[in-house]
Amino acid sequence: MDIKMPVMNGVEATAAITRDFPGVRVIILTTFNEDGYIFDALAGGAFGYLIKESTPEEIVTAVKTVYRGGALLQSGVADKVVRRFSLLGNSEPVPAETDERVRLLTDREKEIARLVGEGKSNREIAGELFLSEGTVRNHLSSILAKTSLRDRTQLAIFAIKNNMVS
Repeated sequence: MDIKMPVMNGVEATAAITRDFPGVRVIILTTFNEDGYIFDALAGGAFGYLIKESTPEEIVTAVKTVYRGGALLQSGVADKVVRRFSLLGNSEPVPAETDERVRLLTDREKEIARLVGEGKSNREIAGELFLSEGTVRNHLSSILAKTSLRDRTQLAIFAIKNNMVS
């Protein structure tokens, strides 16, 4: 779904589609990276939000992820969502590792979870930690299995809630 369309914009169309056909999973693919569009589209039921600068591989990954029941936000979009989410929390400090599932993770997995919480892509994580993207994907699969989370969006929220993001 694009944001700017004739007759009805993509945010309105997404909300109408997900309301009338709850089994349909919409991915936004647009040039618009403004907060208002992002949050309105997600609130309207979108399961993905990508900027048209995305590589074909990123688009294919998003389609596969959303088709399998997950959600996928492009790194820069995820960063905005994480920042907004962190501003919504209370102002009291969150104690480190509040969820017992954090203890199930290795130090490397905690580091990767932190970077996901910061909105980094697999490629960015691989570069920062001097790993291959395949190794990062393997770690993410392990993290998701250990924590019973569905996707990297849930992992980002988990990392923030558990004070893993600096």
